[in-house]
Amino acid sequence: QLRFENQQLKAAAAAVGDPGGRAAAAGSAMAAAAAAAAAPADGPAALRKQLKEFTLNTQLDLERKLKSCESRTVMAEEQLAHLQRYMATASVTYQREIMRLRAALQKADPAALRAIGPPPAAAAAPQHEY
Repeated sequence: QLRFENQQLKAAAAAVGDPGGRAAAAGSAMAAAAAAAAAPADGPAALRKQLKEFTLNTQLDLERKLKSCESRTVMAEEQLAHLQRYMATASVTYQREIMRLRAALQKADPAALRAIGPPPAAAAAPQHEY
């Protein structure tokens, strides 16, 4: 009977289809086998109990993974917002510095500035899509 129950638990774990589920199923199967060895099995009632324990353990494992993914998502969103703010201010600062250096070069050597060429349109009118 233990072999039959073990096969059923393995089939349920294979139905889950992911490596984490298989690991949880293996742990549940071992716990179920230990529980079955400790107490005499009632057949369908023991199987229902094992299945309930398996689903509960699987659900708890998936909920833990979900919470972990949600916290990682929040952290990534905060990091993205920070980087976008930084890029917006840094690009404006660099564009101002470029304009200042062009003006200084224009005063010092106008011919050198003509050799470089006109400033790009993006530097003349900064536009941000953040």
